[in-house]
Amino acid sequence: MKNSINNKQILTLILLILSGEFIYFLPYVLSRVFRPTFLDVFQLNNFQLGSLFSVYGFVALLSYIYGGVVTDRYSPRKLMSSALILTSLGGIVLASYPSYLTLQILYGYWGVTSVFLFWGAMIKATRLWGGDSNQGKAFGLLDGGRGIVAASMGSIGVFIFSIILTKNIESASMLERQEAFRYVILFSSFMVALIGLLVLIFLRNSDEKNATIESNLNSYTNIKNVLRNESIWLVMLIIMCAYVGYKVTDIYSLYASEILLFDEIEASEVGALQLYLRPIVCIAIALLADKTKNFCFG
Repeated sequence: MKNSINNKQILTLILLILSGEFIYFLPYVLSRVFRPTFLDVFQLNNFQLGSLFSVYGFVALLSYIYGGVVTDRYSPRKLMSSALILTSLGGIVLASYPSYLTLQILYGYWGVTSVFLFWGAMIKATRLWGGDSNQGKAFGLLDGGRGIVAASMGSIGVFIFSIILTKNIESASMLERQEAFRYVILFSSFMVALIGLLVLIFLRNSDEKNATIESNLNSYTNIKNVLRNESIWLVMLIIMCAYVGYKVTDIYSLYASEILLFDEIEASEVGALQLYLRPIVCIAIALLADKTKNFCFG
């Protein structure tokens, strides 16, 4: 019986890791690993791409606030699977190389699917998995595992792009580059949808039934109570600083292309390789976190 429980916990963690990274592959990771190619095939400049992220960020800001209310009322399994499948549908739109206006709408849509429906549900499921004494390990393994998935998928994406693009990248036409990158987008969309189905079928939390019965009123009241907690504001500051540092690494592939003069495939390989540092750091922190005093959450 003990072995069976452990196997279920392992399966749950794997699904959390896969879903936790694949949900952001279309909105974030593709443009991070393939920054020069992404700008090229969508005919965007850095300001326009940054504006797309601003649209995403604005919608995500509201989604973070109200997504917690939804998370308190519905099963993490259903929310996460719905979010993944809906996000994958956006990939089909992305693969059609739509207009800039449509891209803005698409990134706003992804802000809803990947944050409003997904983020709170994933955090809740991870906390349930970690229990009272293994929160550091749960979140460290989650993010470390996500790093492995991101790095692996980034490398696979670069491989697909390189084999579909039969010509030398410098002599390939715009249409040939777009066609090769379309396969990367569609493959990513397929994987996101597949993970969504796996989550729907296999993800289970032992406390799922009890954890989803909350009233709307209580959720809003809890938001007010949480905002009065000084530790929460400290956590917000820490997360903001971490994300600023993390986002700086988004330009590595662009730096490799424009400053080091690598071609687009080589620059994408740089973007993929730097992702392999993430799991090493996160898993190391996971092993230390539960041995230290958790001053924020008691």
